[in-house]
Amino acid sequence: MDDISTEPGYSWIMIIPIVHFLFCLYHLVFTRRIRSSVAVGHKRIRLDSRGILKRLNATKTPYSKSELLNKMYPNGFMPKKEIDVNKPFKLMHLPTLVFQQVADCWDLQEKYTLSQVSQKSKIVLSLANKKRLSKIDFHIPSTVYITYRHSEDPFRLELDCYSKIPKWFYYPEKAFELISNIEVLFDSHLESFHFDPKKIAWQELYKTLKWINSNWNLPFNPDISIQSYTYDGMFFKILMESLEKNVDHFTISGMEYGSQSIKFSHNFEIDWLNVNDTTSLDMDAFTSLKFSRAYLYNVDIANEEINEILMSWKMGRFGDKMESITVEKMTLIDLRAMLIGLEADLRDPRITKRSKRLSNGTTAWIHGGIYFNGPNGKTATINLYSYQSAKEDDRIPEECIQKYETIQRNWNRIVGNNGEERWQEVFVDLQLIVIFQ
Repeated sequence: MDDISTEPGYSWIMIIPIVHFLFCLYHLVFTRRIRSSVAVGHKRIRLDSRGILKRLNATKTPYSKSELLNKMYPNGFMPKKEIDVNKPFKLMHLPTLVFQQVADCWDLQEKYTLSQVSQKSKIVLSLANKKRLSKIDFHIPSTVYITYRHSEDPFRLELDCYSKIPKWFYYPEKAFELISNIEVLFDSHLESFHFDPKKIAWQELYKTLKWINSNWNLPFNPDISIQSYTYDGMFFKILMESLEKNVDHFTISGMEYGSQSIKFSHNFEIDWLNVNDTTSLDMDAFTSLKFSRAYLYNVDIANEEINEILMSWKMGRFGDKMESITVEKMTLIDLRAMLIGLEADLRDPRITKRSKRLSNGTTAWIHGGIYFNGPNGKTATINLYSYQSAKEDDRIPEECIQKYETIQRNWNRIVGNNGEERWQEVFVDLQLIVIFQ
């Protein structure tokens, strides 16, 4: 004790910092213990809250909000902040897997609409979408149909819904920009175009065809369909003469004869030509087409018009790539009128046979039938009085042979070569097939 100085102020200057340090250390340790116990309590309460709610529901006793909170948090450690259900939910902040589960609950229109909000939403949705093979059918001006390969019904998507395309107006550049976004968003490809002369003007048609000619770079040919052009034959003429890309399926609904005949020439090739729902076929337009195979369904076509088509082929108007024409549900009343000028003859089904490529890619065989010659040494076969089989060496039924022998004995009466009494035979709901080889 004698060594410690008792001079005023000397001892307190040394002691005060030490006391202050001890006080701070005690306060720090004590506070951490309290926070740790509170955190443990909250965790235990969160784990037990579901069990408490189940027990409360099991009793079926009504409780007020304060009573429920007291039972769920008996130690008084209630959450500082309640969830505000009215507050906007930050959808784009969800993890990718969670966002994908949410996006699976939306239809394609909802996904497309959200993708138009921002660049980020478009990227996030394109990553979250499940990759499924699909195709896009563009019904000009503003409707898109997306069809999945393994789905029956296509989904209708409106481009002018929450977009910058005003309804009843068509801007080809903007429309194809939006379709390009849809291709990325749904991993789809634009495969077909549907034209309606009542909905777009000639100038818009020119712009659309220019885009197809310049930008179509897919490894397959597009499909094209057109509604009835009865009151605007020039629309069809512009379409045929301006398009430069070959077409896989070309469908014409209502190929009606209008107030004036339409003749044109086109430089693209048509693989499948489909004509349907026509009461008065425009023969000038039909014989101007260049196609490989034609399929006519629900077309009211006369015997003389079939003869005009066959005579046009005989004179070489359809070109060298024509393979077949099929007319469904035809009523054939006058066979002589259909065959006049063709110099046709009847073939024995036991001796003569030809192959025919079907729409599903398989091959069928036609035994016998009516034959006549065409240009460049080619021959046409009409399937009347013939037998069709799936295999080349199938056995010919006996009734087919008997029918051939009966018609052969009366062939001159059918074609009218020697002035004998006319043989009259009516075919109803006939599938008329003509093969050109």
